[in-house]
Amino acid sequence: RRQRQMCIRDSFYPTTSIARRIALEELRWDPDDNQFTITWKSLPGEEYEVDRSTDLLSWEPIATGLVGTGDAMSFVDQAIPTPPGQGYFYRVRQP
Repeated sequence: RRQRQMCIRDSFYPTTSIARRIALEELRWDPDDNQFTITWKSLPGEEYEVDRSTDLLSWEPIATGLVGTGDAMSFVDQAIPTPPGQGYFYRVRQP
């Protein structure tokens, strides 16, 4: 069974002149299903995106247009590429 290393980086971008951090609540890796779940606290009506990277320089959007409800939001990455020894970084951000 291959082992994969996952790192999480929460990111923030200003939507006004004040930057807000996105509070990650849970990070869960399921090696049997090759899925990674990210859960964060959302703000009502605010839009979120989830990106994935292999080098922290180039980011691939994997979920866009996620609108907050004020409760916890989750995204499950079910399409994780599987090159041997490859690690991935994730970020949740506001566009």
